[in-house]
Amino acid sequence: MTTRADQGLKQARENLKAYEEHRAELEAKHLGKTVLLRNRRLVEIFDDYDDAFFTGCEKYGLGSFSVQLIGEKAACFGAMTPYI
Repeated sequence: MTTRADQGLKQARENLKAYEEHRAELEAKHLGKTVLLRNRRLVEIFDDYDDAFFTGCEKYGLGSFSVQLIGEKAACFGAMTPYI
């Protein structure tokens, strides 16, 4: 049986892979901005971290998206961050 936590962890890991695959391009074009990721896709680039996080919560629900500050080591993948 797959739990919501299992699904969230899988989402976070997949989003981290997507970020790493696009890291060079993101850092070249959007350094210092924040990217919202979901289902291994880059959804949107934001100027503000909080805007990205709250947009993710509103659109997808907590634990079903990731937010990453471009140019920094992966630090926040929603509720699943401690398990990455």
